[in-house]
Amino acid sequence: MAALAPDAVHDIALQIPETETISVHQDLADVSLAFTGTLAADFIPKAKRLARDALALFTPEETRGACGHFAKGSQVGAALN
Repeated sequence: MAALAPDAVHDIALQIPETETISVHQDLADVSLAFTGTLAADFIPKAKRLARDALALFTPEETRGACGHFAKGSQVGAALN
C-alpha cells in the first residue's frame, strides 16, 4: 500500500502509538523501507527506539540495510544520528 499512496500511509503509520507488539514494529520497519528520502527518514526516531528495545528482532544485517536505505534517500545525517 505504501507504494500506491505513500503520503497517506506515511501519515497513518506515524500516528501509530508506541507499543511493545513486535509485529507492529516489524510492520513499521517494512513500511519505512518502502519509502524514499524524507518520508523514510521520518521513521528514524521510531527505529532508534526499537533498536534500544530488548525485544528487538532485527539482525545487524537488517539494521545496516535500513541505515543504507535512509542514506540513499539523501538522509545521511539522519541515518547516522
